[in-house]
Amino acid sequence: MGCSDSGCVTDTMAKADAWMKVYPVGSGITGDSAAWKEAEPLYLALDNYDNGKSCGGSGSCTDPPPPSSPTCGQCSGGVTKLILMYKGTSTATVEIKDSNNQLLYKAAAAPISSFTVTGKASNGTFGQYIKIYVNGYYKATFYTDCSKSIYPGMAVGSFTVGEGYSLNGGKFCRVSTSSCTSDDDSRYSRDYCDSHRGESSCSDFFDFKRTDSYDSRRD
Repeated sequence: MGCSDSGCVTDTMAKADAWMKVYPVGSGITGDSAAWKEAEPLYLALDNYDNGKSCGGSGSCTDPPPPSSPTCGQCSGGVTKLILMYKGTSTATVEIKDSNNQLLYKAAAAPISSFTVTGKASNGTFGQYIKIYVNGYYKATFYTDCSKSIYPGMAVGSFTVGEGYSLNGGKFCRVSTSSCTSDDDSRYSRDYCDSHRGESSCSDFFDFKRTDSYDSRRD
């Protein structure tokens, strides 16, 4: 009973117990009876104690509310949806394909514009990765099987993750600091092409990576 020291209500509890012996449950006491007028002050005093409002209580004796369910999480089970921002310098046609070379998205994108891409695998994910092409040239890879970091604010080439969702983790949490540094981001697509040399999608990658000026002409 109560959240505070019961010493201040010991006498009140004794009087209430005595009253209950005289008027046990089922005695038919009404609210306007003399018996209730005797009991009401005891009831109110004990109610205040039960709710932490007497004997030095804090004012609340209820259990703290349970922690709220998380509204975001880390990538788990594979990415299902991405909102990407294109930061190229001119309007261009953006194509996105998954690791099975299935076309997921193709449309014109203006500079500093965002668009949404969703997975087309049987479970709604993208698969191992997505490849991004700008005006027909391969430009970037995002790993979408959660094997590498992916998070809001992550930039690869001319594309930045604005928002993302995964199968088991839900909406991506934003991170103040990341285990994936900007230098890691710049190597993200190189990691893919280093292991896929000879593929047509990567032949242009090694060309346009030679100089920034050449790369900017292709964006």
